[in-house]
Amino acid sequence: MNRSRVSMWMLVAVLMSLGPLTSLGLAQDDEKPQYRGRTIAQTMHWKGAEWLLRETREKEERVSVLMEALGVEAG
Repeated sequence: MNRSRVSMWMLVAVLMSLGPLTSLGLAQDDEKPQYRGRTIAQTMHWKGAEWLLRETREKEERVSVLMEALGVEAG
């Protein structure tokens, strides 16, 4: 065998040996933390803030009614 074929097969062997390591990480993601029997929700990333600032939010959620009921002042 020439040198390039040997190095290609070595690379394939190394990549195949790394496969089980990546599946271990995926298995750990399935175990979601719980508190008093309830699954804890994942927190929103800061990149999700655009969803909160959408133009249709007031119509969909009536945030102003909630803020008034809670006595929250602007600012």
